[in-house]
Amino acid sequence: MNTKHATFRLLLLLPTLIGAACSDDKPTAAPSVVTPVASIRLARYEGSGQHLDGEQTINDLHVCHFESGRLTAVHEHAVTSEDGSYNLPLEQHAGTLYVVANTKGLIDWDALQRESLTEAEWLKRTVATGSMTPPHFFSGSVTLGAQSGDQPVVPVTLKRGAARFDLQIRTAGTTSVRSFTLQNAAQSGYLFANADNLSPADVQRQDVTLEFDTPIQNDTPGILYLGEQQNVDLVIRIEAVIDGQLKTLTRPFEGDIKRNTLYTITIRKDVIDIRLDVALDEWEEGGDTELTPQAA
Repeated sequence: MNTKHATFRLLLLLPTLIGAACSDDKPTAAPSVVTPVASIRLARYEGSGQHLDGEQTINDLHVCHFESGRLTAVHEHAVTSEDGSYNLPLEQHAGTLYVVANTKGLIDWDALQRESLTEAEWLKRTVATGSMTPPHFFSGSVTLGAQSGDQPVVPVTLKRGAARFDLQIRTAGTTSVRSFTLQNAAQSGYLFANADNLSPADVQRQDVTLEFDTPIQNDTPGILYLGEQQNVDLVIRIEAVIDGQLKTLTRPFEGDIKRNTLYTITIRKDVIDIRLDVALDEWEEGGDTELTPQAA
């Protein structure tokens, strides 16, 4: 072999050999591992002034995980949060995650964890909803199998389980409302929305009556909160003194009572008669807003 040619080939190979030697000396950086989290938010409503004090408060928060139709884990999470956000690390990446809030006194969590609970049974779970006061219970869910495996944040939106009733007075004279009654109201409802059946078949019904120690003379939001329910002979009855005369106004309620919905009951007077108008204004979803943890 020609000595000059052999030397030339060796010189050409030296940079490659040196580079390979240097690359072997440097450790290869391990890819960063991102733990996915469930980002829990409360559905926000359109318009201003619709949220009342206490309606956004979160007192307790539970997460239930179902896989293959069976309950596999229940976690209770602290509700203290500096920025109002709740990001919960996800240990599982399949199945369905159910999140509920403000269920103290509504669900026996110790007993629930001892049950061999199926997902179908869980979705039929009912809670007392006959007459509620803020803060109400919230519920939401997400199917983890539908999420991308590399998605770092899985959003879970919670909706309130109650409907709110506001009272408006639109009379020319003076009006004082003494009482408000919703006849035949359901006393329990589903924890999660059930599009096919709003009320359990065996639900108990009774009148819900509010007696006002100080008669209402002005528009008053949030006089009553009720759970979602099917309309079975629902009737609104109001006793009021209008221009010095005691009146009892009644009107059948039209349609079902839907969760996360605002119903405005308007008392009107015209030159012909006194009537009770029921106007329905839905709490429409906007984006998401932060949860408001209970103040320490």
